[in-house]
Amino acid sequence: MSWLDLSYLLIGVFLCLIVVGQIAFWSSDLWKTAWRTRHELKNWQADRRRELDLHRSEQQSKSLPAISLGLGGQWSGWRLFRVAELKQETPLSRSVYLVPADGKPVASFLPGQYLTLRFQLPDQKRPVVRCYSLSTSPDRLPYRITVKQVTPTGSHSPGSVSEFINQQLQVGELVEAKQPAGDFTFAGIGTRPIVMLAAGVGITPIFSMLCNLLTRGQRGVEQTPLILFHGNTNRREHLFAPEIAELSANHPQFVVVNCYSQGDSGDVDDKVPCHFQERVSIPLVQRLLPSLDAEFYLCGPPAFMRENYSGLIDAGVAPHDIHFEAFGPASVDVAKVPHPLETEAAIAESMAGLIAFTRSGKKVSCPSGKSVLELAEDLEIPIDSGCRAGNCGTCTVRLLKGSVRYLKSNSTELEAGTVLACIAQPEGEIQVEA
Repeated sequence: MSWLDLSYLLIGVFLCLIVVGQIAFWSSDLWKTAWRTRHELKNWQADRRRELDLHRSEQQSKSLPAISLGLGGQWSGWRLFRVAELKQETPLSRSVYLVPADGKPVASFLPGQYLTLRFQLPDQKRPVVRCYSLSTSPDRLPYRITVKQVTPTGSHSPGSVSEFINQQLQVGELVEAKQPAGDFTFAGIGTRPIVMLAAGVGITPIFSMLCNLLTRGQRGVEQTPLILFHGNTNRREHLFAPEIAELSANHPQFVVVNCYSQGDSGDVDDKVPCHFQERVSIPLVQRLLPSLDAEFYLCGPPAFMRENYSGLIDAGVAPHDIHFEAFGPASVDVAKVPHPLETEAAIAESMAGLIAFTRSGKKVSCPSGKSVLELAEDLEIPIDSGCRAGNCGTCTVRLLKGSVRYLKSNSTELEAGTVLACIAQPEGEIQVEA
């Protein structure tokens, strides 16, 4: 091999080494770039997934999360619920949708039952307890209550729970709730017509019954006449008017009679007519129905309940054919249907007792017809209360001495040595821990 050939060979090898080096260098750089890009892509994907999950959670919180809820979850005592949505039904009525804060299943309920809720109102040291009927069908979630404001507007600090709910309650706030309860439930379909009388927000438990009856197609409902007498001040305060009108249109056996005590203007929806410009009353019912041989369901303000319950009794309707919701012992004349265990002496007008409130150090006599809770409120002695009708158990207090009788029957299970202050009246001298 000549020197010239060797030179060409060395130059060729050198050039090959340069090319191989460049290839190795660029390959290494590309590998690093590819690795870095892949790593960044994975991080980007994770970040994007978190963003999408957050967005999805926000969107779900803005809508009714019925799909994510389930029935079958029982609980005892108080449980935290979150306000999922607020819907203005009328200028003075608001629906509140509630979902469990822990996301676990909730208890089913019977149409007509209520929730016992505990709210912390602004500027009040102690939480307040109220009972509100569930205003939806038991097979629909989330829970819904509908509350009418019963106090004047304009005050800086709401003076009532209903005013707080309608003016200040916000989506996302937490409230405490007990499991659904209540005895005002649908008794079932028999051979006689079903007549429902409701006034104002008293439509809420009856609307739950109607939805359950008509949308689920219970056996025999197609052959059973179903009549609703619904009283309101005017069309603007008419709760669930479109929904009830639709139920009536789809079910020929369901007849609605709308009564407006103050009439209405000409802009009323033709689908929801005012049939009578008067209050719902038993004389009106008698004018329209051929007979009062029916099952009656009543719910409304105290005056409405007293008048119509007494009217049905005076018209010859048996007490066991009248089903009613009464929040507060004065809603109906309970003396007309005394509990079987009550004696004449127990309901005599001359009945009186003596109550000693041990914690407050006050001792007073209790006139006949007045409950332990009412007397405590007169003396500004704090006792929690909810339904004020012996149903929810919120007013339970410990009885240290003596015995009580109840102003009305109740089905609340109590611990030994405790009584329901809202319907309890002393028999002789008693001592309560309050």
